[in-house]
Parts: sequence; C-alpha cells; structure tokens
Amino acid sequence: MSNLVHGSTTILLGAGASVDAGLPVSSELTERLAAALSQRDRTDHDPYGGERLSRIMRAVVAVLSAWDATHGRGVTGPIDVERVYAALHAIRHRDDQEIAPFVSDWSSFLAQEKADDSVLLDLGQALKRAFAEGTHYEVGATVQRAFEELHALKSSHDVFGAVADALLNELPRALHLGDANIDYLAPMWQTPADTVVATLNYDMTVEASAAKCGVPLTTGAERWRGGFSWVFGEGRRLLKLHGSVDWTLVNADDPGRIGNDRIACFPRYTVGDPNAPYPRVVESRTSGAPAVVFGRGNKMRAEGPYTALLVAFEQALLASSNLVVIGYSFRDQHINTVLERWYNADRDGRGLFVVDPGFPSRPRGVDDYAWTVSRRLHDRNPGRGVLRANRGLLRTPAQAGLLELFGAG
Repeated sequence: MSNLVHGSTTILLGAGASVDAGLPVSSELTERLAAALSQRDRTDHDPYGGERLSRIMRAVVAVLSAWDATHGRGVTGPIDVERVYAALHAIRHRDDQEIAPFVSDWSSFLAQEKADDSVLLDLGQALKRAFAEGTHYEVGATVQRAFEELHALKSSHDVFGAVADALLNELPRALHLGDANIDYLAPMWQTPADTVVATLNYDMTVEASAAKCGVPLTTGAERWRGGFSWVFGEGRRLLKLHGSVDWTLVNADDPGRIGNDRIACFPRYTVGDPNAPYPRVVESRTSGAPAVVFGRGNKMRAEGPYTALLVAFEQALLASSNLVVIGYSFRDQHINTVLERWYNADRDGRGLFVVDPGFPSRPRGVDDYAWTVSRRLHDRNPGRGVLRANRGLLRTPAQAGLLELFGAG
C-alpha cells in the first residue's frame, strides 16, 4: 500500500463507481427501463400490457420535467429513474398520505388513467349484442372477456403501482453487465484482506470484478436470519447496503413464520463461457422482485435486511482507521450520519478520502451535504499539489484514485 492510506480500511462505493463499467446511471436508466416496459407482454400477473405501462411512465417523466421547468429548477436532462419510482409509489398510496385531506383535487393526469372509456364502451356493446343475438356460449365468453378487461382496468392506484412494480422487476436486465470493462476496480483487491468493501449499488459490478481477479467474496446474505446481526462467510467481505439484483426476500418455506425474513440468492447471473478471460455474467430468469432499496428520499426500509446491513457497516467503520469513498453523492442521510459519527469521534486519527471526478466545487443547494464534506477535505486537482496525511479529495476516476491511494500492489 502507499503511504497515503495505512491501517485498516473500509471502502464505500456509490453510483459513480459503476459508471466506468458502462452501466447507466440513474437518469440514463429512465429511458432504458421505459423502453423495456414497452416490450412486456400482457399476462395474468401483468394485466395492463407493456405499452400502457411504458406510456404511463413516460407521462410521469413529462409531468416531473414540466414541474421542474415551471418551478425554477430548469431543464437538467433526463429525470432520475429513482425519482420516477418514488413518484409512482407516492401516487399509488396518495390517499394514505397525511397531506391527502388538504388536497381538494389531484392532477387531471391521474384521473385519465382510472379507466379507458373506449374499452368500457366496446365491452358494453359486445355484451348487448351477445345477450340479444348470441348463443349461451357466446354470452359466457363475452362475460368472461368483460371480467378480464375490467380486471385490467383497475383503479389508477393499481395501474401506477403496476408501473412501479414492473420497473423493479426490469432492473436486473437493465443493469446486466454484458461485456463491461471492469478492470478499473482491480486495484481494490490489492488492499489487505481485512479491508471491507461496502457498496450502495445493487448491480453485480463488484462481484464480477472480484471473480475476474480470482478473489473470493462473501456478502453474508444467505446467512442472514432476520435479526440485526450480520455474519460473513469465507472470503473478502462485501456489504451491499441497498440490496442486490440477485437477492429476493423469502420466508424459508416455513408457513408458520411471519413475513419474509430470509434472503435467497437466485442465479440471475451465471458463469458463461469457461474459456472467457473472466466469468461472463449472463442473465437467467428467476421469480420474485429483487430485494433492493429503490427510490428517492428515505433510504431506510423497515422490512428486509437493510437495518442489519447498516449496523454491520457501522461496525466495520468502527474497526477501521480509514474510509475511502468512491463515487458517492452523500445523499443518503442514514449513511451520512454513520460517516459523521465515525469521523467526528477521532478526526485527527482517522483518514477520510473521497474519489470522484464530478464532486461539487460549489453548493448544489441549501443543505448540500457533499459540499459540507468537501470543505473538510484537501481538494487536490489532478496533477496539482499533495494530499494531506489523513484526508483529501481526489477529482479522478475510480481506477486512478485507487492506484494513488493504495498503489499498484
């Protein structure tokens, strides 16, 4: 290791750490997922059909963009897909929100999605003809079709919820690595074996990088037993703080248990060509929505393993002398609180390093936590100056930052 980072270390990866792999960032995911929704077939489990789901998602994006433009936020490019999901979730549960009694009328856009009048009119005419002219079989078939169509035309709460559910189910495909270049993370595996890697990303970039470098990993996911403790297996420790696209919550096939308090790791990604230079990740189908924290705002979830993961992250930090943050925007208040407590407890004895070429150089708002953090660091522009012994900001891509902090092995 270099002289910049010495002692026990925890590495925290944010969304920016997956950009170099070619994966879409949150805003780029929006268009990819909207296109994916349009390809979904209409089934018993997905009665609305992909075209309608995609149309609704694009309409929500348009409404959010218009809101930004008319409220002084300007046009900043594609809308973050996690913001879209959060909006869909809020619409789905709008009648349960504390503000609902103070809203006299929701947007007309929501009312338009309650039912398709032309479909209902066609159904009424078909039923009228069947009863007047058809056989018993034709009447029965028409009534059956009516029930199916009416089931597909549930309330707007259901259709917006269906779009949210479909987005979640499409995530594994949208974040499929394919032939991604993951060499840039290789320096991370040259750190000491007790280094803990924590990631806020639910893609498989870290796992693929470790596999290519021949480094065994343990996430502890399949050892979780529903409590607040987190137990690792053998290998380098990886904490997926916001879940993973290959996790699904289950109840361990025990009908006597309450809720889903186990994690099943389904092989959404399996090893492909054994002659490939590293295990090729290819998609395989599985049932169940991925167990991930998705959406803007509060990132803590009462259900699932996320509280236990946060506790494990804090324990890893307490045992560390250094924290290296790569590509994290400092917008998760729970993670920020853990980092803040750890840093303030021993500012002189603990090292904090941030690697991010796009880290803000000025406040992005009134409560910009990233800007607050940057003022505590020594900002070292590429090729200029030296870092302080125990804290610094490197405005470089992940690979260059890792090499500078930890050396080439």
